[in-house]
Amino acid sequence: MLDSPLPKNTNTPGVLFLQKSGKIIVTRGERTGKRRLFANPKPVPGNFAENRHNTPGGDYPTPKPAKNRSINSEAALHGGNTFAALMDCAKVCSRGQVTQELYPLGGQYRRNMQWADASEKSIPESSRLLNPKPIMIELLQKLLRGENLSFDEAREMILWIMSEEAVPVKAAALLALLQAKGTIPDEMAGAASAMRERAMKIRAPENVIDTCSTGGNGISTFNISTCAAIIAAAAGAVVAKHGNRSNTRTSGSAEVLEMLGVNIGMGMAGVQQCLDQLGLCFCYAVNHHPAMRFAGPIRKELGVPTVFNLLGPLTNPAGAKRQLIGVPNQALTRTMAEVLKRLGAKQVLVVHGEDGLCELTMSGATFVAELRDGEIREYTITPEELGLERGDLDAIRITEAEESAATIRGILSGTEQGPARTIALMNTAGALLVSGVTDDLKAGVTLATEAVDSGKAQAKLNALVEFTQQAA
Repeated sequence: MLDSPLPKNTNTPGVLFLQKSGKIIVTRGERTGKRRLFANPKPVPGNFAENRHNTPGGDYPTPKPAKNRSINSEAALHGGNTFAALMDCAKVCSRGQVTQELYPLGGQYRRNMQWADASEKSIPESSRLLNPKPIMIELLQKLLRGENLSFDEAREMILWIMSEEAVPVKAAALLALLQAKGTIPDEMAGAASAMRERAMKIRAPENVIDTCSTGGNGISTFNISTCAAIIAAAAGAVVAKHGNRSNTRTSGSAEVLEMLGVNIGMGMAGVQQCLDQLGLCFCYAVNHHPAMRFAGPIRKELGVPTVFNLLGPLTNPAGAKRQLIGVPNQALTRTMAEVLKRLGAKQVLVVHGEDGLCELTMSGATFVAELRDGEIREYTITPEELGLERGDLDAIRITEAEESAATIRGILSGTEQGPARTIALMNTAGALLVSGVTDDLKAGVTLATEAVDSGKAQAKLNALVEFTQQAA
């Protein structure tokens, strides 16, 4: 921690110093909506702090301009160091006081700050450290030409949309054009990376899994992946179930868990304890992705599907690298597997039923893209191959969350022996496969059946209800 004063003879209200590899890069404020980069060949001592602070004046010379490149340029280099390569140890300082929020951007880092001088007078909006408009206009023009975005550009775009700086009409245009063009794996991975960075995370073991699906197929069945998560946890998997309320069906995972008696509104500490103690928790998306408050109204007003519809399963707050994911069409099975490979996933099943379900289905064949050991393999699976009987899709449809909860209770208690139980066992088998508890789907069905018939699955739900209600 350096303890010397900052330069006193700067002619602007604030000066930002970023330290990396023994070098300091300085940003001096201008009231033009842009900032220019300045660099000092020798580190300038300063009183570095991570939050609000006062810094006494000093007697250091004003740094001389390095390269006249705006902070909006793709990269500004000094001594071989990329400007904005801000690591966890990076420190921020100013002449007066600064309230900061730091978040990654592209291959660089964006800093979104409110500056104030020693007398606490606010700096005009036009003097923000970063004015994102030129960057977003460039991306808008690129999408208008039908060109793909890079991983970094997609990441940058979503970071901006999930911030208070987002201009709704520009954000809506970007999302609509990306959707119309068709989202490629690098764009989805970049978008997911941005959303992950803004998430409120919990700690989890390496083998934690998720059974969150994209939804969007328009078919209202009981909450199969939620039921599978409970049974899988009873069979030995560690499960951080990510989910939300539904926009496209009668009951989302949040609604059905509430109907089952689970308190979904716990804070981060409660969710963490729940996972630690039970090996099962529910990560309610609203609580874990607060930055969606900026993107949510834009998506609602836009009224059409966007890349955000696919990001839920890609942004598990526990950092799950093992997942069972259902998607609304066959083409997305391989695409999602490629995206998750790009994001560092270890073992994944991406599934789509030929009946349209975002699940391993019992009414016909399921298209599967499996990521394992860095390789993606595609195949189909039928219930008969797993020793199960084929069933009718209509038998698992529901019209309200209460009906979904009743179906799950019936499965766990053993009173439901029909197609609902069959599809729950199939998807539990998929969850156990990606968790590493078993390395074969058919063996996974056997383990899932034992967890239900022994009463362990019902006991796991009871424990989840009791824990979350005590935490209320």
